[in-house]
Amino acid sequence: MLEALALAGGLGFLLGLRYRVTAVVPASAAAAVLTTGTGYLGGFELWVVVLAAFGSVVALQLGYLAGLLLSFFTAPRANSDHDLGSTERYWADAKD
Repeated sequence: MLEALALAGGLGFLLGLRYRVTAVVPASAAAAVLTTGTGYLGGFELWVVVLAAFGSVVALQLGYLAGLLLSFFTAPRANSDHDLGSTERYWADAKD
């Protein structure tokens, strides 16, 4: 079960680097279904299966959050010289 949590976290991390929120919803559903199916087929007790499914979804979403944050902080930023929201040049033109 620990391997499933690590796999779900790694998959979530990769999803966070590449995709946005719409990709994490079906991935969470798939993680819950796959974990529940393998736990049931493995003959585990119901509470263990439910806990493992919940844990895999949480690991997937935490991995997604980590990948999203890494993607956000490593994205190239616009040059401040080309700030389109700056009003200084408009005020300078109005004074002339």
